Amino acid sequence: INSTLSIVSVALVITALSILTYQRNAIWANPERLYKAELAINNNKPRIHGVLGKYYKEQKQYEEAVNSYKIAFELSGNVRDIDNQGFLKKFSYLNNYATNLVRAGKVDEAILVIKQFLPEVKNKKHLARIYSNLGIFYSLKNNYYQCIQSLSKSIELDNKMVEPILFSGKCYARLGNKEMATKMFNRALTLSPDSSRVKAIMKSVGY
Repeated sequence: INSTLSIVSVALVITALSILTYQRNAIWANPERLYKAELAINNNKPRIHGVLGKYYKEQKQYEEAVNSYKIAFELSGNVRDIDNQGFLKKFSYLNNYATNLVRAGKVDEAILVIKQFLPEVKNKKHLARIYSNLGIFYSLKNNYYQCIQSLSKSIELDNKMVEPILFSGKCYARLGNKEMATKMFNRALTLSPDSSRVKAIMKSVGY
């Protein structure tokens, strides 16, 4: 009897372990389920929300990406907080929050979000990227003067970034300022001579 009980006990343990292994493998095979399983334990961790946001963006689920990046941004601490978890990535989350709003077709909301939190951004790298995106958002609204103003601030902060220079050229072209458009496009080509994106933007405005 004892031998039979032992065999049954071992069989039950093996079955239980097999079920747990299957469940674990099922979770690992599905990134969304994996991240959500982590959030069930650590829902206040901005990093996990950020990784989930990246997953949604790659799946072109932009509304879901917006929500995840928004939570990641809001959970990130402030620089003066004792527990300022996620602060170094806080404004990367803000950028991703805004750009996925644009991908979701909410350009006006993206502009408002950037303008609301812009005064909090002090790091030059983040600030250059945020001004660049803000300028591009304005270009999508055909607001070319605001576009150039924001992109000029980005270029002042980092004159090696191609995007603000390229879109400055586009905005100048839309305003009919061929001299400045040509100047900006030439700078963009110097920085990235083989970029198909640069050439595509130039072609879109007749260059």
